[in-house]
Amino acid sequence: MAELDSELKVLLKHWEESILKVQTTTKYPSLIYEETSRAVGMLRDLFNPSFENIHVNDEAVYHEIKDYVTIIAPERAKIVKYYK
Repeated sequence: MAELDSELKVLLKHWEESILKVQTTTKYPSLIYEETSRAVGMLRDLFNPSFENIHVNDEAVYHEIKDYVTIIAPERAKIVKYYK
């Protein structure tokens, strides 16, 4: 049940962002939604309470993963770390 709740949170966040893009876009046609990266897709399938740290060495991917974890488990967002 917790997995469904997490997925619902993510879908609602994407929906809200898509609605906002449609409302604020001045040029058409324009991209409204883009599928998540492979890293976030893998994390969606594998993330569980046993994860202690997630180290990411790409800044853009770091922000995607941090945003994703913040949505599904805000109390665990601090485990995502940017590795330089």
